[in-house]
Amino acid sequence: MEERIKSGQNSKQHFGEFQTVGSGTQQDEGRLFGREDMLAGLGWAAVAFFLGICRLPFSVYPLGVSFLCASDRYISFALIGLGAAAFFVPFPVWFAFAVLALTLAVRVLTRLFVDLPIRSREVIGLRGILEHIHGRFFCESVYLRMTGSCVAVFALSLYAIVSGGFRYYDLFGAFFSMAVAPTATFFYCSLFGDIPTSSVWLIRIRRMAKCLLAFSLCLSFNGFDSVGFSLGMAASIAATLILCRKEGLFLGLLTSVLCGIFCGGDFFAILPIVAIVSFCLFDFSPYLSAFVSGAVGGVTGILLGGRDELMSILLPILLGVSFFCTYEKIFVQGSVSCGRSIRCDSDLIRAREAKLFSDINGLCGALKTLSDCFASGSERALDSLCSARARDFADDYQTIASVFEACARCVEGMYREDGKKNIAVRDKLREIGFNAEHVSVCGDEDVKVFVAGLSPVPEYKRLVYLQKQLGRTLDCTLTLPILTPDGNGYRLFAERAIGFEGCCGTSQFAKESVSGDSVCFFEDLSRKHLYTLINDGMGSGSEAAITAGVSTEILRRLLEAGVEPKQALEMLNRFLSRARNGDGAESSSTVDLLCLDKLTGRAVFLKSGAAPTYIKRGTNIFKLNGASLPIGILLSVDVGQIEFETRDGDMIVQVSDGVTGEEDECLWLLNYLNSTAVTDPEEMAEQIKQAAIDNGNRDDISVAVTKIHQKN
Repeated sequence: MEERIKSGQNSKQHFGEFQTVGSGTQQDEGRLFGREDMLAGLGWAAVAFFLGICRLPFSVYPLGVSFLCASDRYISFALIGLGAAAFFVPFPVWFAFAVLALTLAVRVLTRLFVDLPIRSREVIGLRGILEHIHGRFFCESVYLRMTGSCVAVFALSLYAIVSGGFRYYDLFGAFFSMAVAPTATFFYCSLFGDIPTSSVWLIRIRRMAKCLLAFSLCLSFNGFDSVGFSLGMAASIAATLILCRKEGLFLGLLTSVLCGIFCGGDFFAILPIVAIVSFCLFDFSPYLSAFVSGAVGGVTGILLGGRDELMSILLPILLGVSFFCTYEKIFVQGSVSCGRSIRCDSDLIRAREAKLFSDINGLCGALKTLSDCFASGSERALDSLCSARARDFADDYQTIASVFEACARCVEGMYREDGKKNIAVRDKLREIGFNAEHVSVCGDEDVKVFVAGLSPVPEYKRLVYLQKQLGRTLDCTLTLPILTPDGNGYRLFAERAIGFEGCCGTSQFAKESVSGDSVCFFEDLSRKHLYTLINDGMGSGSEAAITAGVSTEILRRLLEAGVEPKQALEMLNRFLSRARNGDGAESSSTVDLLCLDKLTGRAVFLKSGAAPTYIKRGTNIFKLNGASLPIGILLSVDVGQIEFETRDGDMIVQVSDGVTGEEDECLWLLNYLNSTAVTDPEEMAEQIKQAAIDNGNRDDISVAVTKIHQKN
């Protein structure tokens, strides 16, 4: 049970597909701007330029400052783009630059005095606040960014009203700008993932934001005329094709209608036809669908406008189709060929069918092992005829009953049918050309889709399309469906895909020859929950090491078997309290447990006497406290439970009290987290451990860092 850890020892482990990230990628993450970041920044600069010159009704220009208020990491590139746009708008250049400076000043002052980059329950002094900021400002909440955009467009509108002679036209434009700017800022923020909402709604808002961004860019191009037609028409064709391809018919059709209204003329009818035709043909080939839909749109335009409109219709269509094909060739990688079909290997089919119930079989096997263990213990307690043992037996019986009850609820929730989802999936299959004899959708969050008698048999590309359509119907991302022969049709199975992965790194320092801390990270049998655990045995030396090692082993075995974390802690508390009562020796341990739901990204922290946990999200630091006593002191478990919605790139830092020492706030650790650019978990854990040693902490030191990665 003893875990002997020498000074400086550290470890790292990847879970899931995140382990494929190479060292070169990790090195690039540590840089401020790598090559890919520079290319992305130039792209955002171009977007900012076109949004800055986008004129809306009442001759207002609110979209540029809205994009500036929404930007965070690429704000310098957005400034470059908007600075270039200042020479193309009907405002004096000095005034346009003054508005940009005002917008930056509002965001900086908001960061300084309203939305501090540290989330802590304790109030710290001004000097501590200034130490934590370290020059990082542009990551305030989305609502404050919306307010900042209102301030910026108010300044623009005020200038327009005064210079225009106080016309009602300019006054209406001011009201219009102040309504558009915060709305646009809200949607632009979703492109950076900064909307405080659930993952499902974030996906929906982000899809709508892509539509509005495409529409805004098309409006920007309307001001450029070339060879007798507006480039906005060509941009509208390309935007319609791209959104139909990436986001489905609804958003593509919505974009075509919005662009058609502002392009005017025959394009109001041409663009929706292009969207519908291209969407119907994307399953065959994206290039074929683009050219065929462009041809159909051109014929429609000629029939509506006559041959005199031939060049003004065909040229923008050809230019838009060419841009779409270039985009498809350069940016869309890994596309599959149309003729690839499903191979029904019998061994593969049997292996995948066995996977359908592997979680149930594993859970049942683990429960049987636990049942046998406790049954043998209860028999010995009854043979002893001791009242104390009898009470222990009753407690054990109650614990086993609660474990079985919780597991039964879990299995019931995993395989409970949802009638509304059954109907929605059946209708969607019928809508996209499939027949199904029976459809069953089970589970609340862990969604599973079973379809019997599916026909016709989809080819591989059609199967990918089916995966996306069913995922949109169920508001989640599904795995690629598994097909197995079923009489005249096929059986289909898909389940909710893993949305989040974790990469863990640890580092420890032993005060004596043996560390009294124990650290581990593992997954449960279903591989849908990731656990990171720090146990700090009370005391020091070998006795603390034994307590921490035994506690870690018990919790790991229980959690791997699928026992709920709180029940596992109750069982551990009962075990340690009995050990303490047996000989009067110290037998208690602090517990700092992270449970990450890899489906949803929801993290649950359970703390019993543990030090605070810190979450680094960009330039924001969140501090999580759990005021409670260690495990094994009281007869009933005293544990604090905190839930937290993680995001891509979050760094979760768990430490033992050897790192924080006697400091309740631990300013040096907050300073380090706020200023570091390290994104490798192992390197961060090692640096925190070394900094704790340099700060004079001489207790056992344990650091566990978990980096969250959101899968596409």
